[in-house]
Amino acid sequence: RYRLIPRETALLNDVPEGAYVAAVVPNSSAAEAGVTQGDIITKFDGKLLKEYKGGLASLVAQKKIGETVEIEVWRNKEIKTVEVKLKEAKE
Repeated sequence: RYRLIPRETALLNDVPEGAYVAAVVPNSSAAEAGVTQGDIITKFDGKLLKEYKGGLASLVAQKKIGETVEIEVWRNKEIKTVEVKLKEAKE
């Protein structure tokens, strides 16, 4: 679960634009990759989220289950790159 951080909000709070991770679903692709609540995903598969219309969900939808993608997350004022193996989402 995430919320996009627009430019104005990012500037006011001294954080990057991207997808703020509000919650991580247990046993999800994100959880297995080490993404945690409070992270900000800034890139997905080389694409800056601030430049991509449709946000993170649209980028994920273009990929296939089983593919591995690199994402960049901002955590504790540092950028970290992690690999995520996409799997079917559970409700």
